[in-house]
Formats: sequence, C-alpha cells, structure tokens
Amino acid sequence: MKTSLRCRSIAFLIALVSVNWLTNSVAATITINNTLDSFFENGNCTLREAIVAANTDLAVDGCAAGSGADELNFSIPGTVHLTSNLPTIDDEISINGFSTTGTVINGGGAHRIFEIDAQQDPDELAVSSISALTLTRGLSGALNIRIGNNVDVNNVTIINNVSSSGAGISLQNSSIAEQGVHLSLNSSNIESNIATGPAGGGGIRAGIGSNITISSSSIVRNRATHPNGTGAGLLLFGGGPNSLASSAIVTNSTIAANVAFAHGGGINVSGGSDTRLDVVSSTITSNISDGDLAGGGGIGAGISVRPATIFNIQGSIVASNFRGFRADDIGVPFSASPPSITSGGFNLIGTNLAATDYFPAGQPNTNKDFVGTTDETLNAAAMLEPSTFDENSQTHFVAFDDTSLALNNAGQCGLEFDQLQSARGVCECDIGAYELFESSPDNSSCKSDIFVLPLVNGKTVIIEL
Repeated sequence: MKTSLRCRSIAFLIALVSVNWLTNSVAATITINNTLDSFFENGNCTLREAIVAANTDLAVDGCAAGSGADELNFSIPGTVHLTSNLPTIDDEISINGFSTTGTVINGGGAHRIFEIDAQQDPDELAVSSISALTLTRGLSGALNIRIGNNVDVNNVTIINNVSSSGAGISLQNSSIAEQGVHLSLNSSNIESNIATGPAGGGGIRAGIGSNITISSSSIVRNRATHPNGTGAGLLLFGGGPNSLASSAIVTNSTIAANVAFAHGGGINVSGGSDTRLDVVSSTITSNISDGDLAGGGGIGAGISVRPATIFNIQGSIVASNFRGFRADDIGVPFSASPPSITSGGFNLIGTNLAATDYFPAGQPNTNKDFVGTTDETLNAAAMLEPSTFDENSQTHFVAFDDTSLALNNAGQCGLEFDQLQSARGVCECDIGAYELFESSPDNSSCKSDIFVLPLVNGKTVIIEL
C-alpha cells in the first residue's frame, strides 16, 4: 500500500510540474490598441510597449505580459510614426497588422524599424513572422534579421527604405550552417528601397548561409546606387570556396525595373561553392545594370550568375533587361570555375548574350526555350507591358496580350495559380508569373503528369511521372 501511495504521489508531482511547464510556455496574445509611438503609463498598448512586454515576459502599461512565442496583434488601423529605433526583438514573435494598407510603420527617414536579434540556440532556429502591414521610410533598413532565425513575411509591403545594404530586408552572414537565416517571403511587395553602399542589395540582401523562398511577390524599382553596387532587386551572397552555401527559390514572382550600377540589376548571385538559385514561373524584366547609363555597368542586367553557382530556371521570362542601351538578360562571367546552369525548359529569354552555351537561340530551341540573340531579340515578341500594381494582391505584375510568345508556351507547369492567384491552365500554362487566361482553355484533352512536391525545408521539387 505504501509503495502504491508513493508512486501515486510521484505521478501527481510529475503531472503538476508538466502542467506548470505547459502553462508557462503557452504563448501570450498582446493586443496593440494605440498607434502612438509612446512608452509611458496611459493604459494603452503601443507597438513599442508590446515588443518590450514580449521580450521581458512582463506586463508593460496596457500590454499583457509575454510568454513564449508571443502574438502581437493590431486591433485598430493607423500609422505608427517612430520617434526612435524600435527595441530589438530578442525572442520568437508574431507581429500581425490590421491589414497591409491599414497598419503602417513609418521610420520617418531617421529610424530603423524591425531588427530581430541573433538567437543563440545552435540546435534550433527561432520561428517568427510578420504579416499584414507596411514598413516604410526606415533608415538602416526596414527588416534586419540576425542569425538563428526562421522568419515568415506574409502580405507585407516594404517601401521607400534606405540602408548601406539590404534596405528592404537584410539577412546576416552566418559561419555556422545550422544558424543561417531562413526567410519565406509570400504575397509581398518590396518596392523603391535604396542601398547606398558598395555591396548593394536594395530590395533584399541575403547573407552567406541564407536560405530564402520568394513566392507570389514583387521586387520592383529598388536601387543600388554605389558605383560598385550589385543586385538592386535581390543580392544573394555565397561566400568563398570554404564558406557556407546560400540558396534562393523564386516562384510566381515579378522582379522588375530595379537599377544597379554594377552587376545584376534584378538578381545578383555573388558565387561560392554550391550556392543555388532556382527561378520558376517568374518574370524578370526592365532591370538595368548601368545606373548612370554611361556605358559601364556590370554583366547580367536581369540575372548575373557568378562563378561556382548552381542556377536552374524553368517556365520564366527574362527579357527587356539592359546594360546601358544594350540588351543583357543573363550574365555569365568568364571564370575557371563557371556556374552550373540548367534550363528546365519553357523559358522566354530576350537575348542570350554571354549565355549562348546555356541558352542556344531558337523559337523554340531543342530544350523548348524561346531564346533570341543580340541581332534578333525576342523582346518585342514577348509583348510585355509596363508593370502594374494589383490592388487585390498588393503586388506589381507584368502583363502581356494574346500575341505574346509567353501565351500557352510553358507546357504543364504543375502550378495551380499564378502570382495574382488566378488559375493556371492545366494543359498549357503561360510563361512567367502572370497567366493571361482570356478564355478558359479546354483541359479535357490532357492530363497533368507534372506536379510540384513541397519539401519540409521550404523548397519544392517538380516531378514528371
């Protein structure tokens, strides 16, 4: 009997400890009900106070105490005009605006907006998210993410921010594979951000060891204004031969009208062993890699792929990108260790300057790519219109008409929707991020034998049965 009672007592204590542990680890919901940028006792909860409450797990003014991975939710619309840098976020957190246009965080051209501090656990990335708001006029960047973080950015507009590098989003370099920054950018718009330093990365700077996925988003009108500035839209660092690899997957997205003074107006991959770029069903156009139009600039106004990079592209438009007044869509510099480039077919490439070995001319060629030359570009045949802002998705897209080579020439792309969440054709997708779909196609005569398999690490695999 005594043994039985002792076992029951031990079981009760274990259960009590478990309940207490679970109770203490449950995330708190902190409701932001005031858009002033204040930190004083007035009974309300501001964004600044909410971040402190989440960081310290203590109640602050009208903000509930944080606990674990907290949710900070705006209950009212409005603009927060910052009076100083926001507190650095040092724990897992979810910040949810009232809506993309309803909640605006304005740095006033003088203050940094969000910074997520480095996480020290080498075995597990901290998971955070930011959604449904606008970040604008931040100085030293709108969103800086340090090592050890996995951050989801959903339905967010990042516009008119300035920094030496990574003015829109900056991901810190990592020297430890397990601590590299992971970023997922979904249904978001990165627009008109300016990188002033020699590195570049006006829209997004992805540091060494970064892994990013970009889907149904737009990266437009960003600039890298330094004479050596690269990757005005997206700058992907790969490090040297002994450094960590980085990766980026761009799907159903538009990268347009970005201007760099050096390489890669749209995308620049700095190289590094096994650094990887995948572009699927996306549109890359009207980017420039000669910002002053003085005849200099760098190679690859649309995409510049540096030595030792792994680059795969499928079902995408890369057209009407220019170095000065010269068409230059994909740049591949001469190197003793050239990149590994694979076409998955069904691409529309305006000119194959500097990439003739990888994209032979043809309409289509043997790989089912439509590729022009410097003497006969396919820019006019692409019939691309200027980028347009879509109110529903809050992103920019590039349309074309029913005479475009992009129409119905991507085969069975395996994607259900385009960037604007319009249905894709089952038998015949359009090339690029935009699906015209002027009339519903007859899908009864075909059966899709291609599908996209999502992986747990955020990547996808396209499988043909």
